[in-house]
Amino acid sequence: MFEEYYKYIRKEHEVKSVEDIWKTGMVFFKNDNVEEKIAKAEKELNFNFPSELKAFYKELGYGFLKQNEDRTYNNMFFPPEEIYDFYTGADFYATDERQEYYPFDGENLIFFEVDCDVFLTMKLKGPDAGSIFYFDDKVASSIKEFIERMKTDYNYYMNM
Repeated sequence: MFEEYYKYIRKEHEVKSVEDIWKTGMVFFKNDNVEEKIAKAEKELNFNFPSELKAFYKELGYGFLKQNEDRTYNNMFFPPEEIYDFYTGADFYATDERQEYYPFDGENLIFFEVDCDVFLTMKLKGPDAGSIFYFDDKVASSIKEFIERMKTDYNYYMNM
């Protein structure tokens, strides 16, 4: 499903700085035992990842898309275990105030960190299931559409 992005898969030690991401426009890292991590998150949070997001994790892993020149955006696809940690308040997220703004409601799922305070979400149910949202605005119908749009403008969704 994501074959055209395989050329952006790297080993973590190969990426020395954000400059490497800036040069290529995107970098992905394979995620060991990803199917187990997906299953754990689904079981513990009582939901199913959308099929396209599962395919993304299995084929590409997690990673970063192009950032702006002053690096104010992280533009990071969360791995499934990070989503689990966020919603359960594990580790780094034990006292994270962002959980108040992005509670797990079974309808929306954070999956992409724009910056330290803002996430993009994916709808889990209804006619927009699998679509990507920036707050209440639908910004893409699929991950593939989102990546393609991000390749040309790293924050296109902010101008919609």
